[in-house]
Amino acid sequence: MYPGLTGPATQASQKLEIFKSKAKAEEVASKPPPEISKRFRERLPALQRGFSGTKMPGRSVGPPDPINDYVFEGFDSKCLEFKMVSHMTANLGRKIRFSALVATGNQKGLIGYAVAKSQQGKASLRQAKNKAGQRLQFIELYNGHTVFHNFYSVEKGVRLFVEKQPKGYGLKCQRVIKELCKMIGISDLRVKCEGSTNPQCLVKAFIRGLLEQETHQKLADRKQLHVVEYRTEMDDIPIVVASPSGGKTTTEPFDDENFDFENYYYEDGKVVLKKERDPLQRHTHMASDWRSYMLRNKERNQQRAKYERIIYGYEPSKEEIRRRSTPMES
Repeated sequence: MYPGLTGPATQASQKLEIFKSKAKAEEVASKPPPEISKRFRERLPALQRGFSGTKMPGRSVGPPDPINDYVFEGFDSKCLEFKMVSHMTANLGRKIRFSALVATGNQKGLIGYAVAKSQQGKASLRQAKNKAGQRLQFIELYNGHTVFHNFYSVEKGVRLFVEKQPKGYGLKCQRVIKELCKMIGISDLRVKCEGSTNPQCLVKAFIRGLLEQETHQKLADRKQLHVVEYRTEMDDIPIVVASPSGGKTTTEPFDDENFDFENYYYEDGKVVLKKERDPLQRHTHMASDWRSYMLRNKERNQQRAKYERIIYGYEPSKEEIRRRSTPMES
């Protein structure tokens, strides 16, 4: 190996670069050193992050592109799902693409959503938001802040129980549904999700349930009765919210004893599953915790045990209790 010819030239264990001319060496020396690539991604501002951190789901992708002279003023689009999908082909083998689910809305009742796939991630996001802008649907809201009634919606493995809430309650629901509510303009709602949490099924079930809800005026026309609402903040004073369009109500008595408006639009009498919290969950890990819990709650089942003794006839009568309490004669 000849240094400088077949191998690197070194001087004091440092590698030397050989140039054909002195001017070339001075030009290389005058250039700034190359920037070292950053190991981590650049941090996004807090207001630009979505519900998945710095990843795409939950982040804003801007309004849809203008169509001719129409500009989408007041609209904003959110990415709800962003993933890589693939399929096997005979000639090209496995083809990988990006799939994006984007919803757009103006916070005044208009909402649209679409799914698009492309070879590039940015292209799929742009196509999805433009498709969503062409599929807008209007959703009517009660007083501009919540739904008209509770309803139950199903899409494949997703089951949604949507509950109407008063003003100031807020949004307590799954994060994908929460973003949809913000884009529609819903500010007070509670949604219980059971089963799968597939974003596409969540969006389809929720939007279909909103479109199929029955307004108070439609209910009054169908039943030929006044629709009355009781509010806690109004001391439960009945407030008429809708009346039949013809002005006449039916004279037949309404004798449905099992009528419950809160569960009226739930199919087949379904109700939300309410799981009871196990009180012993925090006290079963260590023996000392279990012992202290038993000492603090040693009378926790006395009332139930008393009722069981009364049912099976093992509970003594008052005379027997009085006789047992008297001291025994010597």
